[in-house]
Amino acid sequence: MWMQDIAPTFTLSDDDGQLYGVDFNSKVGGIICYREASNQFAKPLLAHLDIPRSSASITTEGGAIEADGHVTLIASESFILNDNRNPGQTRTQIEAELSRTLGIQKVLWVPGASRASASPISTLMP
Repeated sequence: MWMQDIAPTFTLSDDDGQLYGVDFNSKVGGIICYREASNQFAKPLLAHLDIPRSSASITTEGGAIEADGHVTLIASESFILNDNRNPGQTRTQIEAELSRTLGIQKVLWVPGASRASASPISTLMP
């Protein structure tokens, strides 16, 4: 388990530049026991730092996304479009949630690891 996979994703509001943390309901490697650790970390950390929390309706880990700091995000298909993280959600629905929570306008999808071998160590690269 890595910090990037259980910590909130920090971003700035387009409206007023306010720092806030997005809680992506991390489920490291799609494994339930890691989700418990994440749930006990992101929310209390943001409360302790007095940083507003935005709760996402999708599940992902920080290691599965990379933003350019503007409007583009690189995302791993094998991690985000995976039934052990976001069952029944379409690419369009996930992109809409990434836009809502991070202000992303464009998502570049990379295959990542095969669905059968997806692990926290094989995020963006096959």
